[in-house]
Amino acid sequence: MQDHFMDIKNTQELLSMARTGLWVIEMDQDRAPRMYSDKAMLELLGLKEMPSPEECYELWYGRIDPAYCPMIQSGVEKMIRNERAEVQYPWEHPVLGRIYVRCGGVRDLSYQGGVCLRGYHQNITDTVMLKDKARLRDNVLSNLCQCYYSIYLFDLDHDTEEAIWQETWIEKSREFPKGSLKLYYEKFIQGHVCHEDQEKMRRAGSPEFLRMTLSRDHPVYDIDFRRQYPEGVQWVRSRFSVAEMEGSRVAKVIFANMNIHDQKMMEMKQEEEKRNALMAAYEAAKYANEAKSNFLAQMSHDIRTPMNAIVGMTSIALAQVNDPGRVKDCLKKISMSSSHLLNLIDEVLDMSKIEKGKMELSRTPFCLRRLLCEVETIICPEAEKKKQSLTVDGGQLMHDRLIGDSGRLRQVLLNLLSNAVKYTPEGGRVELTAKEVTERSPGSGTFVFIVEDNGIGMSEDFRDYVFVPFMRENDDSAAAVQGTGLGMSIAQGIVNAMNGSIQVETQKNRGSRFTVTLSMELDGEEHMAGDPGHGAVSGLLRKVSQKTVRLLVAEDNELNMEIVHTILSEAGFLVEEACNGQEALDLFESSAEGYYQAVLMDLQMPVMDGYTAARRIRNSSHPQSEEIPIIALTANAFAEDMAKALSAGMNDHVSKPIDYDRLFAALNQYIP
Repeated sequence: MQDHFMDIKNTQELLSMARTGLWVIEMDQDRAPRMYSDKAMLELLGLKEMPSPEECYELWYGRIDPAYCPMIQSGVEKMIRNERAEVQYPWEHPVLGRIYVRCGGVRDLSYQGGVCLRGYHQNITDTVMLKDKARLRDNVLSNLCQCYYSIYLFDLDHDTEEAIWQETWIEKSREFPKGSLKLYYEKFIQGHVCHEDQEKMRRAGSPEFLRMTLSRDHPVYDIDFRRQYPEGVQWVRSRFSVAEMEGSRVAKVIFANMNIHDQKMMEMKQEEEKRNALMAAYEAAKYANEAKSNFLAQMSHDIRTPMNAIVGMTSIALAQVNDPGRVKDCLKKISMSSSHLLNLIDEVLDMSKIEKGKMELSRTPFCLRRLLCEVETIICPEAEKKKQSLTVDGGQLMHDRLIGDSGRLRQVLLNLLSNAVKYTPEGGRVELTAKEVTERSPGSGTFVFIVEDNGIGMSEDFRDYVFVPFMRENDDSAAAVQGTGLGMSIAQGIVNAMNGSIQVETQKNRGSRFTVTLSMELDGEEHMAGDPGHGAVSGLLRKVSQKTVRLLVAEDNELNMEIVHTILSEAGFLVEEACNGQEALDLFESSAEGYYQAVLMDLQMPVMDGYTAARRIRNSSHPQSEEIPIIALTANAFAEDMAKALSAGMNDHVSKPIDYDRLFAALNQYIP
């Protein structure tokens, strides 16, 4: 090996300093390739001791990235052809990891045994890394130039500016002074910045302001201004960022400008939309508050009107106790006023549920034609009083048995019909048409309900507000009609909860037409519950007359208990009282089998509420625990209250004020 490097012995130190080693590779037929290395080459290979030539070759070749082997093989072939070759490739150093190598050589033609190549191996990692960093800087600058149309370096200490990137026309222009920061920036402001923004930009670019604003903790400051272009005004964002600090003082600043016109226009549009939305919300809140104030005033009047009748008729009846006819007339008027007052309360409660999004719907089988008959029966007396023609037509229905909330559907139709009767003069016409269109999907049908009248109609202006809560048209003919302005809002709320639609067509002094469209589930079962009507009451009274029917009534209010006890006793029932749920539970558990035929349970009571009492009765060891009818009597009149009562183990739900025909019908259904 000494012979191979005798001629370069004096250059070893110099080559080592240049991080360059020398090698010789011999390749003979039927022998493994051999590599001979000088001292510098051994260091570059990460070796401390000289291995065998075969091991040295394997160490070098085995750490070449396989992706570069074809390129290196091509270089070797060039050298074998007696051409000079040089390649660069990454090499996995055993200590340093990946390094970059420049390798070149020539063929030694004096070698007789086979092929001999002589060359050098230089570590150029630092050079490659510097080039990569420079390339990265160029890429960063190129990307920045895509965002910023001009970039300058401001030297605050020496009042100089240097253009890193700028618009071509400025670069060629003689209008902009080169080098002087103060002169350039002032020319920039006067030549580019709209007059309204010049003062703020002049302040933003002053050395005093930049040193006061920028720091290591806050290295960036942005400001937007309007720039005057030949084609018009555009929004631009200037960014001042720290380039160099001397101690705690800002010495140099990067000044870059970016066109943000589209972004600014979008932001301004969004801000305008927000302002408009806030103004609309304010107007809506103001409108709602005014509507509610008007509603409270109207409600005060509407509540006091029936209350005045109740109080006045009660006083007259007390003063005329010896005149049965007069007393009976007073009681009838008290009953009418009470019904009206109850309707007002129900509407307010319904509206509250709708506004809070808590409208819940039941899902029970019902007969649509029967429901239409019930609606006609209820509305007919109102129409007859005004000598109106009332028509209810269900002839176009293909299906009769449905599943859904019949009570809420009835409420919608009654609200629409009641309004039609109210706002139609005497002798007018009111029509309800129910028809079924093609099925939307198997098992469901689309039903259309049209309520039409030839009454006073509505103005075009008010039509858009007909479903707004508390709203009533400011019209002499409409003002004469008693109401809260909630009926249409409630109807729309129920229809929306049922995933339907409600539309209105109207013409002043010609009438109105309301169209409700609902998709409802078809009931494939043939059985339907019987009508809770006069037949049910008669059947129950026959049962009472034929045997003893004892009822356990749980009610904490003494006046309510007196009313229930009196009416039930007069109907022939035996009534036993409990003032709370615990007392009702104790009486039931201590009773003999068959002693009670049913339990009437108030829900909100002290000691133990009705829900708990019902559950405890169902879970008791009494022989009748599973079968005794339990009927809820409560002021909680919503569908969800009924569902809660049923889940507690009760059989039915009758809301207060108690409709005794409805209560008798329920008792008839459950008492054998």
